[in-house]
Amino acid sequence: MDWTVVATLLAEEHARPLAVVDEAGRIQLVNQAAEEALGGPRKAIVGRAYQEILAEPPSPERFRDALAGTLRRVHRDLRALDGRVLRATLDLAAVRRGETSCLLIIVQSIVPLGASPASVGVDFEYEISSAVHDFGRLLRLCPSNAVRDEGLRGGLCYQALSGLPAPCPDCPALRREGAWPRVTVRRPAARAGTYEVVTARPAGEGVLRVAVRQFTSAMVSGVLEARIEELADQARLSERERTALRYFVMGRQLADIATVLGISRRTVKYHQANILKKLGADSRLDLMRLIL
Repeated sequence: MDWTVVATLLAEEHARPLAVVDEAGRIQLVNQAAEEALGGPRKAIVGRAYQEILAEPPSPERFRDALAGTLRRVHRDLRALDGRVLRATLDLAAVRRGETSCLLIIVQSIVPLGASPASVGVDFEYEISSAVHDFGRLLRLCPSNAVRDEGLRGGLCYQALSGLPAPCPDCPALRREGAWPRVTVRRPAARAGTYEVVTARPAGEGVLRVAVRQFTSAMVSGVLEARIEELADQARLSERERTALRYFVMGRQLADIATVLGISRRTVKYHQANILKKLGADSRLDLMRLIL
Protein backbone atom coordinates (compact mmCIF):
# COMPACT_ATOMS: atom_id res chain seq x y z
CA MET A 1 0.00 0.00 0.00
CA ASP A 2 1.26 3.49 -0.84
CA TRP A 3 1.01 5.27 2.50
CA THR A 4 1.79 8.62 0.87
CA VAL A 5 -1.34 8.36 -1.24
CA VAL A 6 -3.39 7.26 1.76
CA ALA A 7 -2.04 10.12 3.87
CA THR A 8 -2.78 12.62 1.10
CA LEU A 9 -6.36 11.40 0.77
CA LEU A 10 -6.86 11.66 4.53
CA ALA A 11 -5.32 15.12 4.60
CA GLU A 12 -7.71 16.36 1.92
CA GLU A 13 -10.61 15.45 4.21
CA HIS A 14 -9.30 17.93 6.77
CA ALA A 15 -10.85 21.38 6.43
CA ARG A 16 -7.99 23.15 8.20
CA PRO A 17 -4.53 23.71 6.67
CA LEU A 18 -2.36 20.69 7.41
CA ALA A 19 1.29 19.75 6.78
CA VAL A 20 3.60 16.83 7.55
CA VAL A 21 7.28 17.54 8.26
CA ASP A 22 9.93 14.81 8.41
CA GLU A 23 12.74 14.47 10.95
CA ALA A 24 15.05 16.53 8.77
CA GLY A 25 12.59 19.44 8.84
CA ARG A 26 11.42 19.01 5.23
CA ILE A 27 7.76 19.42 4.31
CA GLN A 28 6.57 16.10 2.89
CA LEU A 29 2.82 16.66 2.55
CA VAL A 30 0.27 19.49 2.57
CA ASN A 31 -3.45 19.48 1.90
CA GLN A 32 -5.44 21.81 -0.33
CA ALA A 33 -6.35 24.09 2.58
CA ALA A 34 -2.63 24.61 3.26
CA GLU A 35 -2.01 25.40 -0.42
CA GLU A 36 -4.71 28.07 -0.30
CA ALA A 37 -3.41 29.54 2.97
CA LEU A 38 0.20 29.71 1.74
CA GLY A 39 -0.78 31.05 -1.65
CA GLY A 40 1.01 28.57 -3.86
CA PRO A 41 0.80 25.15 -5.52
CA ARG A 42 1.72 22.00 -3.64
CA LYS A 43 4.84 21.43 -5.74
CA ALA A 44 6.20 24.79 -4.57
CA ILE A 45 5.73 23.86 -0.90
CA VAL A 46 6.56 20.16 -0.60
CA GLY A 47 10.29 19.56 -0.22
CA ARG A 48 11.05 22.92 1.34
CA ALA A 49 12.52 23.27 4.80
CA TYR A 50 9.80 24.20 7.27
CA GLN A 51 11.98 27.12 8.43
CA GLU A 52 11.42 28.79 5.06
CA ILE A 53 7.70 29.07 5.80
CA LEU A 54 8.28 30.78 9.14
CA ALA A 55 8.77 34.55 9.32
CA GLU A 56 11.47 34.14 11.99
CA PRO A 57 14.04 31.32 12.36
CA PRO A 58 12.85 28.79 14.96
CA SER A 59 14.88 27.22 17.70
CA PRO A 60 16.20 23.71 16.83
CA GLU A 61 15.40 22.68 20.39
CA ARG A 62 11.73 23.55 19.89
CA PHE A 63 11.57 21.36 16.78
CA ARG A 64 13.10 18.46 18.70
CA ASP A 65 10.61 19.00 21.51
CA ALA A 66 7.77 18.85 18.98
CA LEU A 67 9.11 15.60 17.47
CA ALA A 68 9.38 14.18 20.98
CA GLY A 69 5.74 15.08 21.66
CA THR A 70 6.47 17.51 24.50
CA LEU A 71 5.52 20.63 22.53
CA ARG A 72 1.94 20.52 21.28
CA ARG A 73 0.88 24.08 20.46
CA VAL A 74 2.83 27.10 19.23
CA HIS A 75 2.01 30.55 17.87
CA ARG A 76 4.07 31.58 14.87
CA ASP A 77 4.16 34.07 12.01
CA LEU A 78 4.13 32.23 8.66
CA ARG A 79 5.38 33.68 5.40
CA ALA A 80 3.19 32.84 2.41
CA LEU A 81 4.71 32.28 -1.02
CA ASP A 82 3.33 35.62 -2.21
CA GLY A 83 5.03 37.49 0.65
CA ARG A 84 2.06 37.83 2.99
CA VAL A 85 2.72 37.32 6.71
CA LEU A 86 0.16 35.15 8.47
CA ARG A 87 -0.20 34.93 12.21
CA ALA A 88 -1.10 31.36 13.11
CA THR A 89 -1.87 29.06 16.00
CA LEU A 90 -0.41 25.62 15.25
CA ASP A 91 -1.23 22.30 16.88
CA LEU A 92 1.65 19.80 16.73
CA ALA A 93 1.46 16.01 16.89
CA ALA A 94 4.43 13.65 16.73
CA VAL A 95 3.69 10.67 14.47
CA ARG A 96 5.80 7.51 14.49
CA ARG A 97 5.76 4.52 12.14
CA GLY A 98 8.44 2.01 13.04
CA GLU A 99 11.69 3.91 13.44
CA THR A 100 10.49 6.83 11.34
CA SER A 101 9.15 9.98 12.99
CA CYS A 102 7.44 13.00 11.52
CA LEU A 103 5.55 16.02 12.73
CA LEU A 104 1.91 16.64 11.89
CA ILE A 105 1.08 20.37 11.91
CA ILE A 106 -2.55 21.51 11.95
CA VAL A 107 -3.36 25.21 11.64
CA GLN A 108 -6.07 26.00 14.17
CA SER A 109 -6.28 29.72 13.37
CA ILE A 110 -4.61 31.97 10.84
CA VAL A 111 -4.87 35.75 10.41
CA PRO A 112 -3.23 37.71 7.58
CA LEU A 113 -1.67 40.92 8.86
CA GLY A 114 -3.54 43.97 7.62
CA ALA A 115 -6.58 41.97 6.50
CA SER A 116 -9.86 40.97 8.04
CA PRO A 117 -9.44 37.79 10.08
CA ALA A 118 -12.85 36.67 8.93
CA SER A 119 -11.63 36.66 5.33
CA VAL A 120 -9.79 33.38 5.86
CA GLY A 121 -12.63 31.53 7.51
CA VAL A 122 -11.49 31.40 11.12
CA ASP A 123 -12.90 32.52 14.44
CA PHE A 124 -11.29 35.63 15.86
CA GLU A 125 -11.70 38.00 18.80
CA TYR A 126 -10.23 41.35 19.72
CA GLU A 127 -10.80 44.17 22.19
CA ILE A 128 -11.25 47.82 21.25
CA SER A 129 -11.75 51.15 22.96
CA SER A 130 -15.39 52.24 23.18
CA ALA A 131 -14.59 55.85 24.10
CA VAL A 132 -16.13 58.38 21.71
CA HIS A 133 -12.82 60.16 21.08
CA ASP A 134 -10.89 56.90 20.65
CA PHE A 135 -13.46 54.45 19.26
CA GLY A 136 -12.07 51.37 17.56
CA ARG A 137 -8.53 51.60 18.92
CA LEU A 138 -7.20 48.04 19.08
CA LEU A 139 -6.25 47.17 22.64
CA ARG A 140 -5.39 43.50 22.17
CA LEU A 141 -6.10 40.35 20.23
CA CYS A 142 -7.77 37.58 22.19
CA PRO A 143 -6.42 35.50 23.76
CA SER A 144 -3.50 37.86 24.23
CA ASN A 145 -0.93 35.05 24.23
CA ALA A 146 -2.21 33.48 21.00
CA VAL A 147 -0.34 35.78 18.63
CA ARG A 148 2.27 38.49 18.79
CA ASP A 149 -0.03 41.45 18.34
CA GLU A 150 2.50 44.32 18.48
CA GLY A 151 1.98 45.00 14.77
CA LEU A 152 -1.76 45.61 15.14
CA ARG A 153 -2.22 46.87 18.67
CA GLY A 154 -2.81 50.60 18.87
CA GLY A 155 -4.22 50.87 15.35
CA LEU A 156 -7.87 51.35 14.46
CA CYS A 157 -9.71 48.06 14.07
CA TYR A 158 -11.48 48.98 10.83
CA GLN A 159 -8.18 50.06 9.24
CA ALA A 160 -5.92 47.30 10.57
CA LEU A 161 -8.34 44.39 10.14
CA SER A 162 -10.63 45.43 7.29
CA GLY A 163 -8.66 48.06 5.40
CA LEU A 164 -11.51 50.59 5.68
CA PRO A 165 -11.08 54.36 6.18
CA ALA A 166 -14.08 54.56 8.54
CA PRO A 167 -15.84 52.19 10.98
CA CYS A 168 -17.69 49.27 9.39
CA PRO A 169 -21.23 50.50 8.57
CA ASP A 170 -22.79 47.40 10.16
CA CYS A 171 -20.56 47.35 13.24
CA PRO A 172 -22.70 46.02 16.12
CA ALA A 173 -20.74 48.12 18.62
CA LEU A 174 -22.10 51.31 17.01
CA ARG A 175 -25.75 50.33 17.28
CA ARG A 176 -27.51 52.50 19.82
CA GLU A 177 -30.46 50.24 20.46
CA GLY A 178 -30.68 46.79 21.97
CA ALA A 179 -29.20 45.07 24.97
CA TRP A 180 -25.71 43.60 25.04
CA PRO A 181 -24.42 41.55 23.39
CA ARG A 182 -25.23 43.12 20.03
CA VAL A 183 -25.01 40.97 16.93
CA THR A 184 -24.60 41.54 13.20
CA VAL A 185 -24.75 38.80 10.57
CA ARG A 186 -22.84 39.32 7.31
CA ARG A 187 -22.74 37.41 4.03
CA PRO A 188 -19.27 37.81 2.50
CA ALA A 189 -19.66 38.32 -1.24
CA ALA A 190 -16.48 36.38 -1.97
CA ARG A 191 -17.68 33.21 -0.22
CA ALA A 192 -21.16 32.06 -1.14
CA GLY A 193 -22.87 29.97 1.52
CA THR A 194 -20.79 31.48 4.32
CA TYR A 195 -21.99 33.75 7.10
CA GLU A 196 -20.07 35.91 9.57
CA VAL A 197 -21.64 36.48 12.97
CA VAL A 198 -20.06 39.54 14.61
CA THR A 199 -20.82 39.99 18.30
CA ALA A 200 -19.89 42.97 20.48
CA ARG A 201 -20.13 43.03 24.27
CA PRO A 202 -18.66 45.16 27.10
CA ALA A 203 -15.40 43.80 28.53
CA GLY A 204 -14.67 46.43 31.15
CA GLU A 205 -14.76 50.20 31.52
CA GLY A 206 -14.39 51.74 28.08
CA VAL A 207 -13.61 48.37 26.48
CA LEU A 208 -15.59 46.24 24.03
CA ARG A 209 -14.81 42.69 22.95
CA VAL A 210 -15.68 41.89 19.35
CA ALA A 211 -15.95 38.27 18.21
CA VAL A 212 -16.13 37.12 14.59
CA ARG A 213 -17.53 33.64 14.01
CA GLN A 214 -17.80 31.78 10.71
CA PHE A 215 -20.81 29.64 9.77
CA THR A 216 -21.40 27.72 6.56
CA SER A 217 -24.80 26.83 5.14
CA ALA A 218 -24.29 23.27 6.38
CA MET A 219 -23.62 24.53 9.91
CA VAL A 220 -26.74 26.73 9.82
CA SER A 221 -28.79 23.72 8.72
CA GLY A 222 -27.33 21.70 11.57
CA VAL A 223 -28.26 24.37 14.12
CA LEU A 224 -31.79 24.56 12.70
CA GLU A 225 -32.15 20.78 12.94
CA ALA A 226 -30.94 20.84 16.55
CA ARG A 227 -33.44 23.61 17.38
CA ILE A 228 -36.29 21.60 15.84
CA GLU A 229 -35.30 18.57 17.91
CA GLU A 230 -35.15 20.71 21.04
CA LEU A 231 -38.68 22.01 20.53
CA ALA A 232 -39.94 18.54 19.63
CA ASP A 233 -38.49 17.15 22.87
CA GLN A 234 -40.01 19.95 24.93
CA ALA A 235 -43.45 19.42 23.37
CA ARG A 236 -43.12 15.61 23.44
CA LEU A 237 -44.00 15.27 19.78
CA SER A 238 -44.43 11.82 18.28
CA GLU A 239 -42.03 10.62 15.58
CA ARG A 240 -44.57 11.35 12.83
CA GLU A 241 -45.18 14.82 14.28
CA ARG A 242 -41.43 15.48 14.37
CA THR A 243 -41.15 14.56 10.72
CA ALA A 244 -44.11 16.75 9.80
CA LEU A 245 -42.63 19.62 11.82
CA ARG A 246 -39.45 19.52 9.72
CA TYR A 247 -41.49 19.82 6.53
CA PHE A 248 -43.54 22.68 7.99
CA VAL A 249 -40.34 24.56 8.84
CA MET A 250 -39.14 23.96 5.27
CA GLY A 251 -42.30 25.69 4.02
CA ARG A 252 -43.70 22.65 2.24
CA GLN A 253 -47.39 22.65 1.34
CA LEU A 254 -49.85 20.21 2.91
CA ALA A 255 -50.32 18.31 -0.34
CA ASP A 256 -46.56 17.91 -0.81
CA ILE A 257 -46.11 16.64 2.75
CA ALA A 258 -48.98 14.18 2.29
CA THR A 259 -47.33 12.80 -0.85
CA VAL A 260 -43.89 12.47 0.76
CA LEU A 261 -45.23 10.80 3.91
CA GLY A 262 -47.78 8.65 2.08
CA ILE A 263 -50.72 9.90 4.10
CA SER A 264 -53.83 11.93 3.32
CA ARG A 265 -53.93 15.72 3.30
CA ARG A 266 -56.49 15.53 6.07
CA THR A 267 -54.05 13.58 8.26
CA VAL A 268 -51.35 16.17 7.63
CA LYS A 269 -53.76 18.91 8.76
CA TYR A 270 -54.48 16.83 11.87
CA HIS A 271 -50.74 16.60 12.64
CA GLN A 272 -50.37 20.32 12.01
CA ALA A 273 -53.12 21.16 14.48
CA ASN A 274 -51.56 18.91 17.13
CA ILE A 275 -48.08 20.36 16.60
CA LEU A 276 -49.28 23.95 16.85
CA LYS A 277 -51.24 23.14 19.99
CA LYS A 278 -48.37 21.34 21.70
CA LEU A 279 -45.89 24.10 20.85
CA GLY A 280 -48.26 26.92 21.77
CA ALA A 281 -48.15 28.47 18.29
CA ASP A 282 -51.08 30.20 16.56
CA SER A 283 -50.04 29.41 12.97
CA ARG A 284 -47.24 28.07 10.85
CA LEU A 285 -45.84 31.61 10.69
CA ASP A 286 -45.89 31.76 14.48
CA LEU A 287 -44.14 28.38 14.45
CA MET A 288 -41.16 29.98 12.67
CA ARG A 289 -40.99 32.54 15.48
CA LEU A 290 -40.48 29.72 17.95
CA ILE A 291 -37.87 28.06 15.76
CA LEU A 292 -35.86 31.21 15.25
